Amino acid sequence: MKILNNNFGQSLIEVVAAIAVISVGILTIVKVTTKSISNTTFARNRALASKYAQESMEEARNLRDSQPTTFFQDNSCDSNQTLGIFTRVRDCNLSVSVDGKMTMAVIVTVTWLDAAGNHQSRIQTNLTSWK
Repeated sequence: MKILNNNFGQSLIEVVAAIAVISVGILTIVKVTTKSISNTTFARNRALASKYAQESMEEARNLRDSQPTTFFQDNSCDSNQTLGIFTRVRDCNLSVSVDGKMTMAVIVTVTWLDAAGNHQSRIQTNLTSWK
């Protein structure tokens, strides 16, 4: 008697299993790549926001150095700018210290919105009337 050896069903199961394993591998690679791109974009935006905040702080220092008499008298230090996806706000608050020196508290906040939500970079310093 002749025994029939039919492996067609077994081969089909092997092919389906192989396709499932390959699909899981490809989906994992796509997910890791997408997360990597998202992290890289966030890091780039955070670095740009820090740069924009530092630029605005340097502008405030330059205003103090170039116009020391008017810098502490009027409110010309405040500013609000839009730079692409970023919004930069510089807020200056004048105060007088115990020894009579005028001090300007400068706060620069740069905000932006992306797919993950709202983000901000913020720096603060006190500028004094040193001249």
